[in-house]
Amino acid sequence: MAAIAEEGRPSGVLQGFVLDRNHQPAEGVTVSLKGTIRQVSTNQKGFFIFANLVQGQYALVVSGVGLQTHEQPVNVTGEQMTNLTITIQETAQELQEVKVIAARGLREREVLPEVGYNAIFAGKKTEVINLGALDANLITNNSRQVFSKTPGVMVWESEGS
Repeated sequence: MAAIAEEGRPSGVLQGFVLDRNHQPAEGVTVSLKGTIRQVSTNQKGFFIFANLVQGQYALVVSGVGLQTHEQPVNVTGEQMTNLTITIQETAQELQEVKVIAARGLREREVLPEVGYNAIFAGKKTEVINLGALDANLITNNSRQVFSKTPGVMVWESEGS
């Protein structure tokens, strides 16, 4: 494969249009030169361009989601413009079934049930702080971080404990 043109060497331009099977412009299709790092996407009009190419033989690869990969040999001559029009085909792909399973995750703050644990909690401010689901820094033993998750609680420290 040819490399990118160096200063002082003749360079060519490869440009063209990518069309779908209805001969409409194909936007966002990837066009690359096989064996190089050169790659572009087509614009709204299906247009692409590669400039400063050393003259030689290239393999132009056109690909995209839901498209059959199209590979075409192209000869680029120095100081000339090579024009192409490529028509792409869609692939018939059947997607696999996707199952979404939801689970109740850990909550950092919960309310006690109205009746339970051999006690009646209805009408009282009762909250459970789940330390396992808390994003506070428990290593520093900073109780303010833990209690800040509960609305209506104010913490006053006199000894730093």
